[in-house]
Amino acid sequence: MKTIFLVLNALNPDKGSSEFAFYLARLSKSKVYGIFLDVGNLDDDDILEIKDSANPSQMDYQTNVLPSKQEQIKANIHLFKESCISNEVCSDIYLELELSINELITGSAFADLIVIDAAFSIRDGVSSVPSESVKEILNKATCPVIISPLSFERIDELVFTYNGSQSSLFAIKQFTYLFPEYFDKKLSIIQVNKSGSWPQRDLGKLREWLKNHYLDVNFIALEGIAENELMTFLLRKKHVFIVMGAYSRNSISQFFNESTAEVLIKTLTQPIFIAHN
Repeated sequence: MKTIFLVLNALNPDKGSSEFAFYLARLSKSKVYGIFLDVGNLDDDDILEIKDSANPSQMDYQTNVLPSKQEQIKANIHLFKESCISNEVCSDIYLELELSINELITGSAFADLIVIDAAFSIRDGVSSVPSESVKEILNKATCPVIISPLSFERIDELVFTYNGSQSSLFAIKQFTYLFPEYFDKKLSIIQVNKSGSWPQRDLGKLREWLKNHYLDVNFIALEGIAENELMTFLLRKKHVFIVMGAYSRNSISQFFNESTAEVLIKTLTQPIFIAHN
């Protein structure tokens, strides 16, 4: 992996998603592109000035005057650049007049990965988690998307969800190809079904493939309703990286309904990798 798109609100960038993107960039020696959205009220000259300077040392923050939108964005981009330097991460910024979510989705064809906060929005206030903007990106992006954790310490274990579909297998393979550095992490791969056991037709081939990429592979079968059992299982976990298949289908879609997603994001400090073919 070499290209990470970090999606940020230009006026209120999320610190957690930035920190996690920097961690992934160090891990994989990738470049982070800061995609700063919500600049629609600025003109082209403002954009050029922000790109050229982005140096808050030129501003007077000792006054009680509320900084302008231009000054806020300039300061946020400066902090992004400084954070990249302190984290020893190669970076660039993308700041365009009235960049839309659709244009971001089109640009995702040229990214290896998108990192975004579940509450990201280009509008004031968020009515649901994930936000409508994030749901659209999850459904339409042509590269994998990581929902960043609120805070991050370390990764001790990988948790792959698998339901026998091509989409779940595609997500597992995409994650493995993007992050070969995790080969020595404990891996738990979960199947939820009515019998509470792994179908033999899947188990053998999947085990063989995974053991060519990971040192410690554990198969777990849960009995019951997928979204309920997954939530219960994950609530007991800490320091894990969750991998899921198609966002818009079946249990994965239900798993991200408004109530369960809010519990997940507020309770857990877990990044979630989502991909669909």
